[in-house]
Amino acid sequence: MSTFLGLETMRRAVGTNRSALQTVGNNIANAGTPGYSRQRVNLQATGGYPGVGTFGQPAISGRLGTGVEVKGVQRIRDQFLDRQFRSEVHIEGAAFMQHRTLERLEDLYNEAPTNSDLPSGLSGQLSAFWNGWKDLASGQENQGVLVEQGKAISDTFSHLHSAFESELENLAQEFELTEKKMADLLKQIEINNQTIAKAERGGQIPNELYDEQDRLLDELAVLVPIQVNRTESSPGVAKGAEGIYVVEILATSTGGGELAGIEKAIGRVEKEVEKLKELAGLFVHEVNERYSGGEEPMFFIFDPETGLFQMNHQFTDDPSSIDQTAAEAIGKMADDGEVMKMYRDMMGQLAVEASAMRRETESSNARLANIEGNRMSMSGVSLDEELAMLIQYQHSYNAAARAMTAMDEMLNTIINGMGVVGR
Repeated sequence: MSTFLGLETMRRAVGTNRSALQTVGNNIANAGTPGYSRQRVNLQATGGYPGVGTFGQPAISGRLGTGVEVKGVQRIRDQFLDRQFRSEVHIEGAAFMQHRTLERLEDLYNEAPTNSDLPSGLSGQLSAFWNGWKDLASGQENQGVLVEQGKAISDTFSHLHSAFESELENLAQEFELTEKKMADLLKQIEINNQTIAKAERGGQIPNELYDEQDRLLDELAVLVPIQVNRTESSPGVAKGAEGIYVVEILATSTGGGELAGIEKAIGRVEKEVEKLKELAGLFVHEVNERYSGGEEPMFFIFDPETGLFQMNHQFTDDPSSIDQTAAEAIGKMADDGEVMKMYRDMMGQLAVEASAMRRETESSNARLANIEGNRMSMSGVSLDEELAMLIQYQHSYNAAARAMTAMDEMLNTIINGMGVVGR
């Protein structure tokens, strides 16, 4: 046994605890870094003295410990929770996109109650229009008011049509940007795989690259459903290497993710455009039928291609030319017309769909919050825990250094003091 074995043992202890302090410091530094998984230094005792084998001679009874060494730096991550998160987040992504679009449609219709006496939304415009005809039937000379109310309804339909077309353009642009983002994430994952493979072939465990890969996969899972498999980057890599990630897109089989959600939202807005055209056609048809039996002069002029309409110029140029004969029949459309019934059905269906999609989004958010909470409890950095570890490793480091000093003094006694008694 070497005289310097104790110094070597303490040297290992000092170096090992320094590495542990470095890892704890790295955890503390990345406490707020998105996607970072806390790391832990795995320590193990080094082989005792004497060693096992041909040259291992039993110099003493039992074996002396020779210190400690770093077995590896491990990131604390539960892959099962990652799979749970990615299997849930694409559901939330698709539901959110549809819910956002349905709420946008509700905002465009503007049928929410207001404190103003002025009509809001299309239902208010229609009610004012029916009341105008009722007033005309009761003998009031309000043809000029009717013209303005007719223009207001035409403008409202035109505004809704333009707003829906604008919404479709925005969704189409968002779909294109989301596709580009998905392609960019796949490219980054591929590059990261190459870097991971290179590091693992060099015998390294690149924990920070694994974290980056998981972060990229989480972002990708929001856009489109994915399945992730792991394979060895190359044979003979260090123990603990996680390998590279093989990503399979499942969009065609499940229909989740923001990309599919945008696609469904586009289909829903296109359906709403067709409904609006149908409603406008029904409104114009009923008014014209009751006004002149569908013969000239028509009260409204309808374009079936665009679903837009406008008042007959004959009445806008000369409001007094509006015939009062059919005023009572048109005024009754508020009660027996199909227009209001169809519009109420449209608003009811839209409200039900928006409510259902909101519940789905909230439920998915709650499930995601639970999963993310479990992930953070496993992989997140707890400053309290890290500070406790910091103190523990600091004391171990100081104790090892003090022991090294004591052994140095012992050696000094042997080297400089031995054999000088009596001089």
